[in-house]
Amino acid sequence: VEIEAEAITLASISYQSLFRLFGRLSGMTGTAATESKEFEKIYDLQVSVVPTNRPCQRHDDEDQIYISDAAKWSAVVREIEATHRTGRPVLVGTTSVENSELVAARLAELKVPCRLLNAKPENAAREAEIVAGSGRKGAVTIATNMAGRGTDILLGGSSAVMARLRLRQELFPLLFPGRGEEWSMPEDLYPAELPASTQELLRSAAAEAARAAGG
Repeated sequence: VEIEAEAITLASISYQSLFRLFGRLSGMTGTAATESKEFEKIYDLQVSVVPTNRPCQRHDDEDQIYISDAAKWSAVVREIEATHRTGRPVLVGTTSVENSELVAARLAELKVPCRLLNAKPENAAREAEIVAGSGRKGAVTIATNMAGRGTDILLGGSSAVMARLRLRQELFPLLFPGRGEEWSMPEDLYPAELPASTQELLRSAAAEAARAAGG
C-alpha cells in the first residue's frame, strides 16, 4: 500500500453557519417542537406543529425524579417487568451502550428475556432480525438512540422481514458452505412453525436458487 501525504483541512464550517447561507430555510421533523427556541435563536425560524391525522391515543405520565441512578434503573426494570407480564411488547430507549447492557443484565436477573440493539457488532449485525420481532407479544427490546433509526416496528412482528430471514437461512448455507451458523436464526423468532410441506417447498426453492447461482 502506497503511503500518501497526510490530508490537510483547508477550511471548515458548522452546519448552523452553512444553513444560514441559504436564502430560504424550511424542514420537517418529529422533534422540532421541543427545539423551537433553538430554531428561533439560530435561524430566526418559527416552528409550526402539524396535527396528527387521528387523535393521539398516547398517555404521557408525569416525569419521575430519583435520588440516584440505582433507584432510577430499579424503577425502570420494575416497569418493564410489569408491562412484559401483560404481553405487551416493550421498547426501551437508552442513551449509551453501557446503559443498554445494564438494563439487559438487570432483566436477566428477573428472568425477563430481552434483545439488545446497540452499536456492538454482534448486535448490529442482527438488526433486521431484532426489529422484525420487536413488535411480537411479550417482546422486550433494549436499544440505544442511534440503533434501528428509520425503521418501523410492527405490532405482531414483520412477516415480510421474517420471511426473508427464513429464506436466507435456507439459501445462504448452500451458497456459502461451512458458514451456515452465520445465517441461522433463533427458533423463537418465528411466531409459528411451518408445516412439513411448506418447509420442503422452501428447501426446494433454495436449492434451485443455489443451482441457478452456481452454488
